[in-house]
Amino acid sequence: MDTERVRVLLIEDNPGDARLIREMLGQVEGTTFELECVDRLSTGLERLTTGSLDVLLLDLNLPDSQGPKTFTTAQARSSGVPIVVLTGLEDEATGIKAVHQGAQDYLPKGEVDANSLARALRYAIERHRLLGELKAHETRLRKIITSDADGIVVVDANRRIQFVNPAAEAILGRKAQELVGEMLEFPVVPGEATEIEISRQRRGTIVAEVTTVEIEWEGASAHLASLRDITERKQAEAALARADKLRALAQMAGGIAHEFNNMLVHMRVSADLALMDLEEDPQSAREEIESIISGASDAARAVRRLEVLYQRADDLSDFVPLQLDALVREALTLVRPRWRVQGFTDEEIPRVRTNLTQPPLVWGNPDELVQVLARFLGNAIQAMPRGGTLSVATGYNHAWSFVTVSDTDRGIRSEVEGDAFEPFYTTRSHVADELGMVTAINIIERHGGETLVESNPGVGTSFTLRLPTAEGLDGDKGQ
Repeated sequence: MDTERVRVLLIEDNPGDARLIREMLGQVEGTTFELECVDRLSTGLERLTTGSLDVLLLDLNLPDSQGPKTFTTAQARSSGVPIVVLTGLEDEATGIKAVHQGAQDYLPKGEVDANSLARALRYAIERHRLLGELKAHETRLRKIITSDADGIVVVDANRRIQFVNPAAEAILGRKAQELVGEMLEFPVVPGEATEIEISRQRRGTIVAEVTTVEIEWEGASAHLASLRDITERKQAEAALARADKLRALAQMAGGIAHEFNNMLVHMRVSADLALMDLEEDPQSAREEIESIISGASDAARAVRRLEVLYQRADDLSDFVPLQLDALVREALTLVRPRWRVQGFTDEEIPRVRTNLTQPPLVWGNPDELVQVLARFLGNAIQAMPRGGTLSVATGYNHAWSFVTVSDTDRGIRSEVEGDAFEPFYTTRSHVADELGMVTAINIIERHGGETLVESNPGVGTSFTLRLPTAEGLDGDKGQ
């Protein structure tokens, strides 16, 4: 069986120590140590330049160099050969210092035997090989990170920046030498993707998506944050949202124009009738004038729908504390007269059941929320052309107060249930005041609310409006 061959260069000026080391290496079984010995550091350094060595065994006190300087000089000229240093019995601190500076091991003279010497040399060679592989892997990783199109930032456990690739320099608007050593300004949350705004000098503000993972960097725990510039994507999304809103406004404007025309015709007819009846039938004239006033109020509400569509979401100056029970009663009062106007017979008018529980108050605009609830109620009524049961309930659940409107229609098919809150979506072929849900959606968003739909075919559909509660307010008060 072939034996392992290890080529050793010993730099030792004491002939006795050199002879002892040669004898000990000769006693080791299974490994052939080919030992070369020189007595000067300068001679050893010349030998290192020729290569073909596996390990350097170095005495730190030589005629031409003494102490720690001997190791640092040899390390600088070792051409990648691992070094094991030899120290005196009372000079262990020097050996430890050499290990901290990069020596693979140290051996105190007088405490070394054949086995410990052979083991130290073998371990030095293997550790050096593994360290070389690790450094090569790290070099490849750095090249990959450096060339990555996404920005890469590595931070230590204290969120201090350790590495920045060129893409991150471009995203952050600063050079790596300026960033390394500074504290990272945004939080790092492993496993979560977050969006942040980055303000850059003379280059404006961008939006970046940040994804963070835990890694080990240069032997210590660290975080790697991947930054992707999504400014153009966010701008495109905003532009698309504006376009959708403009389309919704155009459709709403067309519907409102039709409403206005009907209102004006009605008001003109009522005015003509009032003039005719003014002297002969004052009571009829009064009723016609009241109809004109009602039409004007309807026109004002139509204009209000346009205002709501483009009202700033952060303008909450019109919000007051509200009790949902009161809003439900007002919305029911508003929709009940429409049943007769729409020609419902007594059998077609739905039965109304309420379960109002006085949930905690919410902040909001009462007119807008009544409008939303009236639309929910109106949709539910329209869904039951042959009559049925209209149920309205209020409640509270985990910081939300809610209203649920349920009908006993055939239900919404599962394939269209997700479209229930799309602007202008409807399952009916002819609906008066068909402007969809766009106004309601904008009102709900402005109030920080949510809408939920649950439908069971053959049983009916429930629409729920959830609104955040107004903290610190008494639930039995408010409008």
